[in-house]
Amino acid sequence: MANSFQYREAVKDRTDEKKLAFLRLTPGEDGGHTVEHHYAEDGLVLHKPKTHVFGKDEGRALLSHLVEHAGINLEDSGPESDED
Repeated sequence: MANSFQYREAVKDRTDEKKLAFLRLTPGEDGGHTVEHHYAEDGLVLHKPKTHVFGKDEGRALLSHLVEHAGINLEDSGPESDED
């Protein structure tokens, strides 16, 4: 049994962290949306996605969630340009 405990401790102490690879946004049947967080480790998507469900009346919460987790900066960075 000691080996099992040592293995868990070794896994827990790993320095590799899973990193967000991408977000998937899909419409729900009730008019809401589902956001899936897909994580990668060493460039490989190996983790089960983390899912968040937003109802049809939770548009602001959905947008806030996407802004936070996608790292979108909403600060005004100056005048808009047509360089896109």
